[in-house]
Amino acid sequence: MSEQGLRFPDALSTSEAYRKKYHVPLPREFTERRAAMSMDAYHVIVAAHSKYQIELQAIHCGADYSVIICGGERGHVGAVALGCNESGINGHENRGATVSVLCALGHRDDEVVRWAAKYLATELKCNISVSAGIHVENASGEDIQCLLENCKAACRQFIANLQSTDLGRQRAERECV
Repeated sequence: MSEQGLRFPDALSTSEAYRKKYHVPLPREFTERRAAMSMDAYHVIVAAHSKYQIELQAIHCGADYSVIICGGERGHVGAVALGCNESGINGHENRGATVSVLCALGHRDDEVVRWAAKYLATELKCNISVSAGIHVENASGEDIQCLLENCKAACRQFIANLQSTDLGRQRAERECV
């Protein structure tokens, strides 16, 4: 079938290249919705310029958030978690969130992502994906504890920053509850 013979149910299913080539406009509702669905980004750094530095970046994805936590001497992806809010489900009013975790072989970043996903999903009452990788060469127990506390501080600071802005407060109330 030739390209001219292809039929699409609407302009949303056509590729960007096809729309440009054949001058197919996006529906007005889609362009208005796209403008309203901006993916706001948030950035927090704790203990900057030290081996205990933790950097958190969060992207607002509709009603949910995707969070990356890296730090120590070298960031990487060591574990990922999905925190699912359950506070609105019948019979689970006070439950908070459930968390599923995947951890790379030989990594111990699962503690960070599990805590962050549960805390953030519970506080924001939405779904949260968290990816983390924190590395300090030959870390002692004290080093690990300090990094974990800094991760918690970064998450709390992200929540505080989000709630301190009118935009964040409106989104948290309107979209995540």
